[in-house]
Amino acid sequence: MTADSEVGTSLTQASFTSTSTSTLAPQAKKALEKLARTHIWDSGSSQHTFILEENFISLRPYSGNGILGIGGKSTQPKATGTYKVHALVNGEHSFALLKDALWNPEAGVKLISISQLTAQGGRAEFCADLAAFWSGKELRMTAIQRSGLYFLDQGENSTLSSAALAAYSISDPRLQIWHNRLAHLSEQGIRQLMDMSTGIKSIQQVCLCKGCALGRLKQVPHKGEIRKGTRPLEYIHADISGHFHIEGYGGERYWAIFTDDFIQFAWISPIKNRSDFLSCPKSLLDTTERPERRCYNLHLDKAGENISAEVQAFCKNHGIALSITATEQHQQNGIAERLNGIILERLTATLASLNAEIPTKYWPILALSIIYLRTGAPAQ
Repeated sequence: MTADSEVGTSLTQASFTSTSTSTLAPQAKKALEKLARTHIWDSGSSQHTFILEENFISLRPYSGNGILGIGGKSTQPKATGTYKVHALVNGEHSFALLKDALWNPEAGVKLISISQLTAQGGRAEFCADLAAFWSGKELRMTAIQRSGLYFLDQGENSTLSSAALAAYSISDPRLQIWHNRLAHLSEQGIRQLMDMSTGIKSIQQVCLCKGCALGRLKQVPHKGEIRKGTRPLEYIHADISGHFHIEGYGGERYWAIFTDDFIQFAWISPIKNRSDFLSCPKSLLDTTERPERRCYNLHLDKAGENISAEVQAFCKNHGIALSITATEQHQQNGIAERLNGIILERLTATLASLNAEIPTKYWPILALSIIYLRTGAPAQ
């Protein structure tokens, strides 16, 4: 059993046996002390509830009904008033005043009611890990999500929330599935129901470690084959690279490359934006196609500019079959990706060896030269 589970068990037992801390086990006393310093944002609570009197700036007698504390125990608030809660907002310590809050020493937990905050004109926003409360345009409080609960951010150590997490947890993991099935019934309620009925039995759940599962994922090799070209220009691989860290003399930040699958001849076109990609195959085919030598296939990554309506219309009008890789599967366009790596490697080395003799803004001309020299160099 974990430390949090042990604390949770002690707190649950304490809430049903006695409200006097003198009768509690030392472990439960320590948990209650931590719990007294933790504020939880509660969307199910209809009214703010706090267990310490010291932070109230005004109090008046309470004459309403009792409320439920930890484990479902009925408790009676002693007073109601305005509570001053300290918070950490944008790295700075601040405070907020919560009106009509209950002082209930027997509640066992300090709850900030979201429904009461919004009823008084505020606005609460929740996301996966954080929450924020706004009063008009002013950010008043933030909260951090841990294990499904939102804890008020007060700049304190995260261990202060461990007792609260334990108090809201199921100490026996075999009962967790029934806790979920029975609308998050308390652990003691589940055990009582087990004695009152048949069919509710402890179920040992298999614990899947998400970290281990993700860490041991392996990508298998791509077994499918890409069609090969049988003559020049028949099958062309294309890709876009960038954003390059140096702006070219004409405003270029990217380049598009094209590789002939049959003869491995390559072309490069520096461009300003990725959206300028369509002009590159147009220019390439205008200068290289002949009646007896045409492009029939164009292979691209699944990027927005590559599968745009304009690119698809261009390929359709020219009788070119457009093949697209799967999402984030760059290996399916390996020829173009490898060429991009070669260009970037040689371009970076060339710029580093110039020693300011040529301004770096002329890198587009150097890229054209690199492709020209690569085409004439021997290859394996």
